[in-house]
Amino acid sequence: MQIPVVHSDANHRRHPTEVVIAISRDTLGRLNPIAIGWSTVANQHPPMVVIAIGTDQHSAHALRHSREFTVAYPSESKAAGTIHFGTVSGADDDKLSVRGTPTQPATEIDSILLTDAVANFECVLDGEIVAGDHTLLVGRIVATHMHADPEVRRLYEVDHFELRGVTVKPSG
Repeated sequence: MQIPVVHSDANHRRHPTEVVIAISRDTLGRLNPIAIGWSTVANQHPPMVVIAIGTDQHSAHALRHSREFTVAYPSESKAAGTIHFGTVSGADDDKLSVRGTPTQPATEIDSILLTDAVANFECVLDGEIVAGDHTLLVGRIVATHMHADPEVRRLYEVDHFELRGVTVKPSG
């Protein structure tokens, strides 16, 4: 039986939720990662992904400026860094250096890959839609990468700011 509740109570019950990190260059050329809690596959052919970022956040401005971004699915070993990327502004902090995050160059765009992530998707901005105080950014995936070790566990938010790893094995 369903009972009426305020939105925040029901919204809390949707956990676990995925966590992704979007990375783009800002207007000063600095790489800026942001942890976000909403993304989804938008299309298969061509492959596309949608992420949601607060419209006025530094990261949204950086992404619009660069017109390309990486979507990284962090591993459980990066829980503390992921929290940092989602709670500190890139306008004030070189988040990658502060966390000592291992990276490697992207292959098709001017960005980076998170070396320890379970997967990275290089994207070119294809469109955006304002939805309240967030913007949905559609990225056309131009290159994909995955961690060499299939046992590396993907990070999920299991409760508000409580992150844990889950093993997700590749299909096939």
